[in-house]
Amino acid sequence: MSVRCSPASGPILRSFASLRSGGCLPVRLPMNTIRCGFYYADDLLGPWSRHPANPIIVGDRRRARPAGRVLVFDNQLIRFAQDCMVRYGSQVRAFEVSELTTTSYVEREHAQSPVLTASGNGWNRLGMHHVDPHLLPDGSWIAAVDGYHDSN
Repeated sequence: MSVRCSPASGPILRSFASLRSGGCLPVRLPMNTIRCGFYYADDLLGPWSRHPANPIIVGDRRRARPAGRVLVFDNQLIRFAQDCMVRYGSQVRAFEVSELTTTSYVEREHAQSPVLTASGNGWNRLGMHHVDPHLLPDGSWIAAVDGYHDSN
């Protein structure tokens, strides 16, 4: 089954959910690992299958490490990734998933990426490495975020 982001494909939320229960999940890997992969299942409890395109990202410290759950918004899947090029979790980038099937995966960086960056002082002085956005009934957004600083 193909999930393509176009008006002809119907709502992506329904397509994403019908692809496999639970969708595809980013693999959380050790901090120094620079690859990302997906798994899928017919049921949330499994069994889970390795996506044949794995690893979908190799050697790219700007987008391989997950930075939150995949967001479904406005008929689009958005994947968040930690930018670890300079240091662990220096900022969060967003990627639009344009194709997701049990055999293929295509994404491109969102025009407004990065979506979170370091403040230069305080609790997120050195970076931001997680975002969990939620759309409120009035159309505004609220998000849980996690920043990074050193203890010195």
